Amino acid sequence: MSIQLTPRRFTAAEYRQMIQAGVFGEDERLELIDGEVVEMSPIGDRHAACVRRLIALLSRLFAADAIVDAQDPRAAARSLMDAMKQAWPTRPLLREALASSS
Repeated sequence: MSIQLTPRRFTAAEYRQMIQAGVFGEDERLELIDGEVVEMSPIGDRHAACVRRLIALLSRLFAADAIVDAQDPRAAARSLMDAMKQAWPTRPLLREALASSS
């Protein structure tokens, strides 16, 4: 007889609560992807340079219409959406994730 296990998926609000409660270690590199808490590898120099170049390009293209920013991985407990709402009271035009590998 086999047992069916169903993974528990988390909402962004639940994930933030777990971070604030200290469920995860401060040095753990985690992200919430499709409701699953996933361990991430550190951001490398090439990845960081690519993100900076993309921010510079998009900032030039959309300077009058948008604020272009990257999520700070050290501020995992703060929602990017909350920060954007404070600075720019409309919804994001684009939200994208860059990865060195998948």
